[in-house]
Amino acid sequence: MISRIEDAHPVALLEKGDYAEFCLLLEGVSHFLCLIWNADRQRQVSLFDMELQAEVDKFVVLQHLFEEADVDVQQLGNWLFESASYDQALSHDELHRYERANHFAAKYCLELQQNYKLSGLNQGLLNELRRFYRYSSNEKLRYINKLN
Repeated sequence: MISRIEDAHPVALLEKGDYAEFCLLLEGVSHFLCLIWNADRQRQVSLFDMELQAEVDKFVVLQHLFEEADVDVQQLGNWLFESASYDQALSHDELHRYERANHFAAKYCLELQQNYKLSGLNQGLLNELRRFYRYSSNEKLRYINKLN
């Protein structure tokens, strides 16, 4: 996968509508960072926590790249959250985890869109993302559940 996209700038992939593999790589990096960050603080992290964070990370990075590529940003929310499809080979528990992470990430990312200027990584947005990242799993869910 890396060799197929290593010579392509992410914006070029987006312009061609070819961002699924880029997203898989982005998700892997997100999982790794989430795991290391929590391990460094001797905090447990669940597969759900990593999936939720990866969905948020994909949204934020792709939002920025979509704007740079002059691609319709509305496509992003639809593609990531509303039109998400899942591997038929997933177990019931795996499917539930992915759907749950997608649901909560969609709600949080919609809130980001409504309350922050998402073009560029401005200080208000960065502060919000850092605060959210540092929350425990339960704190993230409580926070998201309080959103409109």
